[in-house]
Amino acid sequence: MLYIETPECILCALESRMQELKKLGVNDINAYTRITMHISSLIPRGRTPLFIESFELVTKILGNDDPHASEKRELEDTASLIISNIIKDAGNDIIRYFEIAAAANSVDVPMRDYQFDINDFVNKLLEEAVWLNTSRRN
Repeated sequence: MLYIETPECILCALESRMQELKKLGVNDINAYTRITMHISSLIPRGRTPLFIESFELVTKILGNDDPHASEKRELEDTASLIISNIIKDAGNDIIRYFEIAAAANSVDVPMRDYQFDINDFVNKLLEEAVWLNTSRRN
């Protein structure tokens, strides 16, 4: 029985990990084969292990615990520049801070069909959150 409800998750994980290896300069075909086989073995365990454990293998192949450090630094630098706007927007509203944190956490640099744009990210960071199957005050 396949635990992953959306087959596209499998393709997304595979494509994302392949793009990561390519972007980070891996040319060894064995690394790509290793990732493919590992992803295949993770499918029955579900989406979360699929993405987490395949990323852990990427870090082992690269010998780098944080292959996206430069992107994270760019986001941290941007956050430092806009923190006053965030504080002004949220004031004393703790729920608003959680909404902003959730929006900031939505960045997933290597995801399929996703092109990160720092300006778009900043512009959307302070947009009103959409609450699914709950309300803001539950």
